[in-house]
Amino acid sequence: VNVWLQMKGSTTYSWQIGATGNGLQFYNDTTSSYRVVFKPDGNVGIGTASPATLLDLAQGGVLTLRGNQNAIHYRDGSDNLDFLVGQRSDIVADDFVFHSYGGDWVFNGGKVGIGTTSPQHTLQIVDTAAGTPFLLSLRNNQTLAANVGGRIRFQVSTDEYADIIGAATGSTSAAGGYLAFHTRDDDTGGSEKMRIQHDGNVGIGTNNPSNLLHVYENSGGGKSFRFENAGGIAELNVYGSGYYTTMGRSSSVGWIMVNGPFKIQNYSGGWNTSIYCKADGDVGIGDESPSYKLDVNGTGRYTGQLTLDTGIIHGSTTILNSSRELINIAELAINAAAAGSNK
Repeated sequence: VNVWLQMKGSTTYSWQIGATGNGLQFYNDTTSSYRVVFKPDGNVGIGTASPATLLDLAQGGVLTLRGNQNAIHYRDGSDNLDFLVGQRSDIVADDFVFHSYGGDWVFNGGKVGIGTTSPQHTLQIVDTAAGTPFLLSLRNNQTLAANVGGRIRFQVSTDEYADIIGAATGSTSAAGGYLAFHTRDDDTGGSEKMRIQHDGNVGIGTNNPSNLLHVYENSGGGKSFRFENAGGIAELNVYGSGYYTTMGRSSSVGWIMVNGPFKIQNYSGGWNTSIYCKADGDVGIGDESPSYKLDVNGTGRYTGQLTLDTGIIHGSTTILNSSRELINIAELAINAAAAGSNK
C-alpha cells in the first residue's frame, strides 16, 4: 500500500511525503523531483531516487559541514577510527586533515604536509623511520623498455626550464637505469646536459659516457674545465695505487707534482715516450732510463747560448775541463770526422 502525505500551499501542492514499495520519499512538486529518498535496503539518496550507496548525492551535489572541528569519520567493524577527513581538535582550526593509521595529510594555507601537521613548504613529507626510508616514489606502469621512466619538471608560469628524468637503460631489469638532467636552451626548447649511467659513468654533453667522467663538446665555443678557489690554492688530484699526480695553481705560480716517475707520451702507430722524469729528478728525452739530470736519446740543437759550469765530456774523454780549457782536441776531431761533418 502506498501512503502519501501531501502538503499544500494556497492552491497547489508543494511537498509530498510517501511510503511506497520504493521506500520513504520526499517529493517536491515545484521541481517535479525526488529530493530525498530512503530505500528499503537502507541506502539514502539526496537528489537521486536510486541511491547506490548508503549515502548517495546527485551529480553536482555539495555536502557542507559548518562550524569548527567538523569531520567525517570512517570506522572499522570494531568502531575503531580508520580514517578521518576534516578538522581535528589538535590541528589549527583553518587546516584540513586526512588522517589514517599511516599518519596525517594536512592542508595548511595552500601547503600540504604528509606526516607533519605544520608543513613549511608547498609539499613537505616527514618520516621518523631510521636510515633512508622511501619518502617519495614515482612509478610508470608501462611495459619495461629503454627510456621508459618518470620525469620531474620545473616551470616558471607556463614555461618549462629544467627536467630530471629517471628511466630504464634497456628492456630488461639487468640493464639498469639512468638519471638525466635537461635544461632549457632557448625558446625552441631544452636538451639533455648531463647523465649518470647505470654503471656510475657521468656524461656532460653526452648521453653515452664511456668513462667515470666523460665531457663532450661539439662546437667551436672553446668550453673547458675550470677549477677555481677564489680564496687560495686550486688543485686537481689524481690518485692510483698509492701514487698521485697533482696539478695546482696559486696566485703566483702553477705546478705539477708527482710522488713517483712521470712521463709524457705521444702516439704515432704506437705510444712513444717523449719526456720521462724519474722519481730522483733525472729527466730523459726519448729515454725512460735517464742516468743524468738531462739525458737525451737523439740529437739536439741550441739556437741560443749554451752555458756550462763544469765542462764537456765526450764518451769518457774530457773535451772542455772545469777551467774552460780545450783538451784532447785531436780525439774530438777524429770522432767528429767519423760521425760526419755535421756532427
